[in-house]
Amino acid sequence: MSEVVYDVDLLFQTLEEDQPGSMQVRVMAPIRKSRLSVVVEVTSATPVKGNIKAIVSSMQADVLNRLKIDAVQEADVFLDVRKQPKEFPGCKSVKLTFDGDKYGFEKVDEIVS
Repeated sequence: MSEVVYDVDLLFQTLEEDQPGSMQVRVMAPIRKSRLSVVVEVTSATPVKGNIKAIVSSMQADVLNRLKIDAVQEADVFLDVRKQPKEFPGCKSVKLTFDGDKYGFEKVDEIVS
């Protein structure tokens, strides 16, 4: 994995009105390819799959818009899911995939930047 060039903690809206979710977003220095790699780790006890739209929306608005980068078109978004063993059994990280308005999760052995 490459060097972290930007690291920020963010809040995002969850399905529960009175309990926001928290996440750490790390933007990695590109090494092998021109796409930007972003690693997201949800640090609260919030389910990732049920809140993925809010997670991506918050990351896009608070981090990627400043760089004028679109998460879907110009970035590889990885989720550090070690703290979500129930949702992602046996996984350390997954790559977020986009298909129109649908999100998918692809197990990866290594975060590539």
